[in-house]
Amino acid sequence: MEINRFSFSTNYDGGSYPNPNQWWQDSPLSKITMLNGQQLVEPSDVFLYAIAQAGGGDSRGAKALFARAPKAMRVIVGRLMRLREEEQAVTKKTRWLPDDRGGILFTLASHKLLNEARMSAGSKPGHPTLVDLAEAYRRSTDYREGLADDLLKIATWLETLPPFTSASATAKTANVSGVFSQDSYSMDAAGQPFFDTPSLDPLVEALNGMTAEEKKSTLEGLCKAELQTLLGKALFEEDYLIVALVREFAVAKGMKLDFQKPTDILALRVKNSTRNKIRQNFRWDSTPIVNSYGVDLTKLAFDGKLDPVIGRENEMNRLAGILSRRKKANPLIIGEPGVGKTAIAEGLALRIVNGEVPQNLRGKRIVMLDTSSLVAGTKLRGDFEERMKSIIAELEANPDVIVFIDEIHTIMGAGDGKGKMDAANLLKPALARGQIKVIGATTLEEYRKHIEKDAAMKRRFNEVLAPPTSPDETRKILEGCQGKYAEHHGVAYSPEALNASVQLSVRYMHNRAAPDNAIDVLDEVGAYVNSQIANRKRESNVVTARDVAEKVSEMVGIPVALGGDDRERLLNMSVVLKGEVIGQDDAVEKITKAVLRARTGIRGPNKPIGCFLFLGDTGVGKTHLAQRLANYLFGSPDAMVRIDMSEYMEKHAVSRLVGAPPGYVGHDEGGQLTEPVRRKPYTVVLLDELEKAHPDVLQLLLQTLDDGRLTDSTGRTVDFKDTIIIMTSNIGTRAAQEKKAVGYDTTSQKNAAVQNNEEHLVSAAKKVLTPEFINRLDIVPFKALEMNHVEAIMDLELKKLEERLADRNITIEWADAAKKFLVKQGYDSEFGARPLKRTIQALVTDALAEALVAGDLKDGQRVVVDAVGDGDARKLTIGHSDPGADLLFLP
Repeated sequence: MEINRFSFSTNYDGGSYPNPNQWWQDSPLSKITMLNGQQLVEPSDVFLYAIAQAGGGDSRGAKALFARAPKAMRVIVGRLMRLREEEQAVTKKTRWLPDDRGGILFTLASHKLLNEARMSAGSKPGHPTLVDLAEAYRRSTDYREGLADDLLKIATWLETLPPFTSASATAKTANVSGVFSQDSYSMDAAGQPFFDTPSLDPLVEALNGMTAEEKKSTLEGLCKAELQTLLGKALFEEDYLIVALVREFAVAKGMKLDFQKPTDILALRVKNSTRNKIRQNFRWDSTPIVNSYGVDLTKLAFDGKLDPVIGRENEMNRLAGILSRRKKANPLIIGEPGVGKTAIAEGLALRIVNGEVPQNLRGKRIVMLDTSSLVAGTKLRGDFEERMKSIIAELEANPDVIVFIDEIHTIMGAGDGKGKMDAANLLKPALARGQIKVIGATTLEEYRKHIEKDAAMKRRFNEVLAPPTSPDETRKILEGCQGKYAEHHGVAYSPEALNASVQLSVRYMHNRAAPDNAIDVLDEVGAYVNSQIANRKRESNVVTARDVAEKVSEMVGIPVALGGDDRERLLNMSVVLKGEVIGQDDAVEKITKAVLRARTGIRGPNKPIGCFLFLGDTGVGKTHLAQRLANYLFGSPDAMVRIDMSEYMEKHAVSRLVGAPPGYVGHDEGGQLTEPVRRKPYTVVLLDELEKAHPDVLQLLLQTLDDGRLTDSTGRTVDFKDTIIIMTSNIGTRAAQEKKAVGYDTTSQKNAAVQNNEEHLVSAAKKVLTPEFINRLDIVPFKALEMNHVEAIMDLELKKLEERLADRNITIEWADAAKKFLVKQGYDSEFGARPLKRTIQALVTDALAEALVAGDLKDGQRVVVDAVGDGDARKLTIGHSDPGADLLFLP
């Protein structure tokens, strides 16, 4: 092959091109040098690189090479040029190659890990392989999520390229290197960078005088030399290629990485130089006593053992501001468990390490004190006081140490004997004088219970409130920490899994604060997927949104994902409940629609799933529907909080629902309504016989029906958004029974009577209950049972008895006469279906139990139940026998 300035002759897909640029325009490699439509590098540079690596001057070989290479590698040259362009635009340098290697930097922690990787791989210090570097990057604090696997692919591919070792080729390369090293970078009139086209004359002349092997080695060497020059160091001798891929720019758009702006590069350079300066000021061993009872968070930050803190900028700024005060420089972080109070203190330690704090906080150390270890071993009177005095003296002698006390309320009374000299009282004088600085952290509940009552202790601290993070903030936190969990569990988290962790934890884990609830989901689902892989139940290690839904469902005890099985179950809910609750189809439909609204997420966000008032005669299925609903939704008929409102007829009984007031017996036990719901928020709340409750009780329930919350006597807000509140009442039923017709001539008359009965029940309820209470409820009138409904209910009860006998291999047969006899004896229109159950129990169940105990009825036999006689003499007969034998009747 011959290359000259004017022609390039080779076959490319059957065609011939007069010059490299024409071939380049038609080749897929042309896209490599383009970014947003702007030419970033000369086509000939990348073309030469492709030809050299293809190893034969075949353009089709070059095309195949780039097709096989990782996508990231296919754009590396263009991206490096973009880095150089951005750096020069910021620094106002117009040189082709900046002396500072294009601003490529690496942090101290990463350098330490890289050195460890070099030593562990048996390489010489300063000569790691690219695979070593990629593995070290995976463990570094600069680890950017989702990139390590791509780096390993790039590194592995690069190391398969043949090394450039030919001395003759090196000598020839030196003669033509001016093509790449000349100043070809300029600024246009608008101050924007552009690239001049370098002359190919020296290269063409040199190549035409070489053999084919020399051409190959020379071109390969030129391309490696160009990359070496761009990176500032030899490609296979230092870590700058990986650094460039990671820190300074996005290698490929498909990796979804943020492009690091040159301003960030310059800031990083300042930060690294500041860290080197500050590191010398830390006196790690100046506080041996404090170190023995605590953990130095600043030291952990330097060693890269603290996770990065994402968000909480306002809280950390507030913390730094309070610590910079002359007096009362003691911040107290207050927040619910799981909001990240300790992480805020760790974030400040990371800021100190990075030099991102005010000047008077530079070089400070934050030591987390363990209060339990302070008390441990203090057997004799005065041991604890002596230990605390020595710690305080050491802190006063070392003002560069800031003490962090997590769960600071535990020092109130710590080491207390009869003299009331606990840890808090021992610290008060030093805190008042400003001789020591303390960061505290506690929950709002413990703050009110312990610290707020001690005015002297309270005034020495400045509160820093740490609210739960928003869903967007939680998502960013998960993005930042998911890499460590992925490495720990050996999995990869999909973006959908991160979104599901946030959404489902917010929706279903109300009793835990964000971001702790979402992080727990992320951790647990990682362990779940890892165990499935270990048990060979799955092959993919990618955590999906469905995996998250399954794990959250297990954690909260209800199905949370609308998968195929769940959709089928919800759609069949109406049919199943109608088969279990006979004669109340309209009530079942209303309940079903409310549940569907809640499960699809289109109901009001702060309201309970449903608030219903069941009106109807006793024994028509009001309580039974609530039980079956709890069983269907939450897996057990006992997943229900049942409160008999007849126990709340007195005004003072209101306190029993939310808990006794402070100072009364039972204050710490919680309310009979709020405590069960707080512990198990996914439940059915049944308030039976509502009309018997005192009016003040009903007023208390108003905010629960409207806002889905109720505050108990301890100040805790209990969430009712995932409950179904059902109230039952017999209001108006007695008057309706008196108006009930004996019979109906036509179906229309029957329907009219039913309609009138329902309207009467609703009207009676409105007279007893206040309008604002009625307005928050869906009133569900229950119809009176008809004879066919009673017969169906009896069949259900008899089937339950058959199932219980089946455990003893006893079969039972029912004659039609026996069924009619039981219905006649057991049904009462005034009391509903409840007497029917008692009749079956008295006439059948009890007789069978006596026969089993006496030995008359044995396992494996059959039982036949019939009715004989006429009129008042009619009675039930129960016969039994072995299969095929004559019946023996029980007395």
